[in-house]
Amino acid sequence: MCGIAGKYDLKAEVSVQDLKQMSLALEHRGPDGEGFWTSETKNLGLAHRRLAIIDVGPEGNQPMHFLNRYVITYNGEIYNYVDIRNQLLALGYVFKTSSDTEVILASFHHYGNECLQYLDGMFAFAIYDKETKNLFCARDRFGEKPFYYVHNQDHFLFASEMKALWAIGVKKTISELGIYHYLVYDQFPSAVAFYEGIEELTAGHFLEVIYSGQGLGVKKTRYFDIKSMEEIDVDHVDLKSLITSSVLLRSISDVGFCTSMSGGVDSAIVSAICKQEKHDLQSYGIGFPGQVDDETQKQNLLAKHLGINHSMLPTKGEDLWLLLTQVLHHQELPIASMSICAQNRLYQFVRSDGHKVLLEGQGADEVFGGYNYHHKAHIGELFKANKIGAAITQSVLHVWNNKSKLGSKLGTVSKGEIPLKSDFLMAHISAQPSPKSNDFDNGSLQTLLRYSDRNSMMYGLEVRQPFLQAAVVKTGLSLPQTTKFKYGYKKYLLRKSFEGALPGQILWQREKIGFSSPWPTKEMMWDITGETSKADTYFDEINDLALNWQFKKMMLNIIL
Repeated sequence: MCGIAGKYDLKAEVSVQDLKQMSLALEHRGPDGEGFWTSETKNLGLAHRRLAIIDVGPEGNQPMHFLNRYVITYNGEIYNYVDIRNQLLALGYVFKTSSDTEVILASFHHYGNECLQYLDGMFAFAIYDKETKNLFCARDRFGEKPFYYVHNQDHFLFASEMKALWAIGVKKTISELGIYHYLVYDQFPSAVAFYEGIEELTAGHFLEVIYSGQGLGVKKTRYFDIKSMEEIDVDHVDLKSLITSSVLLRSISDVGFCTSMSGGVDSAIVSAICKQEKHDLQSYGIGFPGQVDDETQKQNLLAKHLGINHSMLPTKGEDLWLLLTQVLHHQELPIASMSICAQNRLYQFVRSDGHKVLLEGQGADEVFGGYNYHHKAHIGELFKANKIGAAITQSVLHVWNNKSKLGSKLGTVSKGEIPLKSDFLMAHISAQPSPKSNDFDNGSLQTLLRYSDRNSMMYGLEVRQPFLQAAVVKTGLSLPQTTKFKYGYKKYLLRKSFEGALPGQILWQREKIGFSSPWPTKEMMWDITGETSKADTYFDEINDLALNWQFKKMMLNIIL
């Protein structure tokens, strides 16, 4: 896990100073070392910040060379690299290191861009081919690791975070379309740039920077499409075994690992599996004493049941408020709630305790149907299919599962009421339809993964997501809806698969809490927004009770 950056320029030499400026902006992502490389012609340079997790010795340093032809700067982990390495050894390849980085290089040499189909992991990397003078860039299937770039005919710049691009003079100009997506949808699909001119390589895509006499051409290609995944026979799939395999693969580390436990099902499953591998497993959680959604008791129950060493960090709203400005600096984009600051505080706690690798449960809700809107969509499909009895039963159970939340929306705007100025809305709404419902395409999952990546890398912590293994996602999305929603439970088959491994009151809890945290008071927000602000350009008058919109106004005012 690292920070990467690079510059390809046909009009001027790439200086080591430029690379160092980019690297310095990414120092938090790789506190264990840095490396630079420039081509013989000095028109291309690569930079790397290292967080040493696998093959931690100097032989794993980057940028790494292979066959005196390829040079790579790479961020991420390939969990099945040992199997790929053994296959390439059988084909006659010789390796100088035991790192996954060299395996990527050998795979690229042997398979070309098809190498991406073999990689099980999270990654963003750039490989320069000295013979063709082309640059090959790729991002993992679901967007766990970031890759931003700027290009024209004469130059191509890229980095793990936009602050590295700003460090060498790229303009920081906010896009109104980006603001629109934040205010209306809370998220940013990869196709929507929040900053003009800075693009994000879409998850599941690779990009080729092609050198020619006329300049640098950029060609982007999708190598993984969630909608084209083949249907599989799930009747005989051992879901527990499949998820266990993914978790154990993601526990491979030369520096150890730990887990997080929120009190929910997904993180509990990951911790239960990890306990089988690591008898002295350490887990971490965050609690909000006195808050309705505090899950401290659930965390303690899980820790006792699993025999895990669990550390819980009590947190107040004021603790999160103190982190806000720093969190926004690292996120680079406005956030949707203070829960992102709570996540940041948890990661800080984990890293301060000496850990570098953390396993989490992100992705299970998207794959197995864990959100309320998934359940509502299923109910709608039942009505459409004229299965009225089943639809009514599921509707009653849905209301029952969320009974404690009824009437709790006083702090939000009434349904359909968006307090945005009409000219601002109309400038974008006709040309920009609402995002697709698929969590993998609409920016929802990518937004959550961005929160996790920036928050963890702020402290040099690597976060791994076992539920986002391609085989697990493929199986989960192929499950019939009737196995995901049963007896009023969401993620029914996932729960059933781990029955006996977890206490019943955790495994079969009906209401989804989510990673919630206290809202700042309106007085706190007004301290920042004041009577007027730059964000007022986009807002009509906001009701004092509409804390969600007051929060968004505050976010934009800080960013702007």
